[in-house]
Amino acid sequence: MTLCVIDASVALAWTIESQSTAAATSLKQRAVAHDFIAPQIFRLETRNALLKAERRKFIEKADLESAMMVLAELGVVFVDNPDDIEIDSAMHLARTERLSLYDALYLQLAMTEQALLASRDGSLLTAAMSRDVPIEDCR
Repeated sequence: MTLCVIDASVALAWTIESQSTAAATSLKQRAVAHDFIAPQIFRLETRNALLKAERRKFIEKADLESAMMVLAELGVVFVDNPDDIEIDSAMHLARTERLSLYDALYLQLAMTEQALLASRDGSLLTAAMSRDVPIEDCR
């Protein structure tokens, strides 16, 4: 099994049809070969994006509920919330790589766990490559 940090952009590509990409679908089809992990922020990011999609009428209530089930079935293991030292380290990484703190937490987790990083975010993927973190480009 390949350890893979999955970010919210990939999960949303799996749950919102308009966000789907061939690369994200390919990863989903190969999910059995991966152990997915994510920082705790993943839970908030995905749910917030689904709420926004519902409010903007991109998805219906039933779609939101279905998406929540898909997210639950992914089997993502969530790492503990970062302590102050880890947050400071992620902040430095965010500043250095010009990422949001949220994205830096995904990158930091991939670096710490020596894991593959799956994302649709170009800036995050570029930062990962500059740090020799293997990527799964789901754009």
